[in-house]
Amino acid sequence: MAQQKITKRAVENLAKGETIFDTEVPGFFVRRQIKRPSYGIKFRIKGRQGTFAIGAHGVLAPDQARRKARELLVGIQNGVDPREEKRRQKEGLTLTEAIEKFLSIHTEKKSKPETRKQYNRILKSIVAPKLGKKKLKEVTLNDIERLHAAYEDTPYQANRMLAILSKLFSQAEKWGERDHGSNPCRHVDRYAEKSRERFLSGDELRKLASALESSWPEENNSQKDDIRPLASPFCIAAIWLLLLTGARLNEILTMEWKFLNDELNSARLPDSKTGTKTIYFSEAAQKILRRLPKIDGHPHVLVGRKDDPHRRTLQQPVPQSLEARRL
Repeated sequence: MAQQKITKRAVENLAKGETIFDTEVPGFFVRRQIKRPSYGIKFRIKGRQGTFAIGAHGVLAPDQARRKARELLVGIQNGVDPREEKRRQKEGLTLTEAIEKFLSIHTEKKSKPETRKQYNRILKSIVAPKLGKKKLKEVTLNDIERLHAAYEDTPYQANRMLAILSKLFSQAEKWGERDHGSNPCRHVDRYAEKSRERFLSGDELRKLASALESSWPEENNSQKDDIRPLASPFCIAAIWLLLLTGARLNEILTMEWKFLNDELNSARLPDSKTGTKTIYFSEAAQKILRRLPKIDGHPHVLVGRKDDPHRRTLQQPVPQSLEARRL
């Protein structure tokens, strides 16, 4: 076995059965067996020696093969066996691997933060533990039906999971990991979802308004003997704004001061669920906005807890000790 820099001339002058090891990249070699020369690497991983074919001369030039050899050898130093990787690619992705690819490629670039959070929760907490070890191409209609049926008691979640999985399998067809038209979610019947809608009566609205008004922190400053925590003004304002505008919860929670005009009679939301949208504020809603603390360094109308940029939910409306100034 000779040792010299692998060049085009050196490769073309190889005799039958001869091997040359490169002087620039240790482990990189070219050999001629019966037909045309081929490139490869010789390496040691986990205490064992192995070889891996890179490609044939003519398909690859010496410099191209050398670059590929470097990449493979770096991976080997990091514990990646190229033989196992090739075998894995040949066999196809597992569903868990497909989930990671889907989340990193599809949802990271095309979905909003709350959507990404929901996709991540459903795919990693519900789907992966049940079907994650199966090869993506081996997941069947029966697998999806059984998984869907396991959440029959929570039809909304079951249907949402089915919709997300359907998107994943559609992407898998584009990746070439499944045959076109083989999406196993297509023929699964979704559960009926009962809408829950109830309007507050006049008496209930009056009681709610009274409770909200009495919960503002400044209304309770004199109650020094009352050690119960007061509600956050941001939670109180959120409930008022939901009542007075009819806007979606997430639209209210993520609203920023810069979206509001100077008179506080409207807000132009650049990225609501339905696209760009204007919310109009009545005089009552404007009064709520003017009562809110405006926190230095926080762009959102409804400031979040601790390090959150804005309120995430209206649960646990605890007080917030923040230096604030009035509008």
